[in-house]
Amino acid sequence: MYDEHFASLLQKQLVKDMNSISAASRSQIIDDYLSASLEQYIHFDDADKMISSFIHRDLSHLSWITFLRHFRKVYNLLLVSPELDQLKVYPYIHNDSY
Repeated sequence: MYDEHFASLLQKQLVKDMNSISAASRSQIIDDYLSASLEQYIHFDDADKMISSFIHRDLSHLSWITFLRHFRKVYNLLLVSPELDQLKVYPYIHNDSY
């Protein structure tokens, strides 16, 4: 995976001006981080930190195709996991107006 200094500079640039990095390169960053986390070379939190710093603003279909391809892998792993019920989250909506 990328060394800490380079990853930090990369993340800062993605936050500052994501479009200065080509769509193909952003897609590759997503692929690198999610592949490494699925293979347990890095913690998922590290992949999440890098990707979530820019994906919500990325309009490139390349980035989203890559992200969704990996998400499908995670989803399929969860479907056969005996811990699936423990992962279910039920939102609690608090409304003071009642």
